[in-house]
Amino acid sequence: MPTRPTTITAAAGEFYVAHQLSVRGFLVAIPRANVPSLDLLVSDASGAHSVSIQVKTSSGAWRDYKRTPERDHWEFDVGEKAMHQKSERLFYTFVDLNGGDGSPKVFVVPSHVVHEQMNDGCDRKRFMMWITAGEEKDYLERWDLVESALTSVK
Repeated sequence: MPTRPTTITAAAGEFYVAHQLSVRGFLVAIPRANVPSLDLLVSDASGAHSVSIQVKTSSGAWRDYKRTPERDHWEFDVGEKAMHQKSERLFYTFVDLNGGDGSPKVFVVPSHVVHEQMNDGCDRKRFMMWITAGEEKDYLERWDLVESALTSVK
């Protein structure tokens, strides 16, 4: 497969997440130009409740350690701003395009989880979100987390 520019990879992830949410009956808006803190605005059918989604996409996020399988994980670059963003109405979706082999994997993660990982006291040169194989069940295709945020009245 030819290499693709990161902007195309990012767009593929955003449109895939928008598709997944739309088929579940949510209204999805993709802002037109480089909004710094969100990639998608999502609301329920009535428009009364909304959430923001930050999409992070990788062509191949899986890191496999044959000699130390306990270190296996998916890895996504989130940037320094993830240290400061946290809201009940903000979610991250981490999309692994699997190098184009098969359907993408989407991890739906509340922003407070990302915030906590970025503020765990480690000195960081890169701001990476890791999702371990053990955490897969907590976040893989967890669209219900978004649905719950959209249906809860606060």
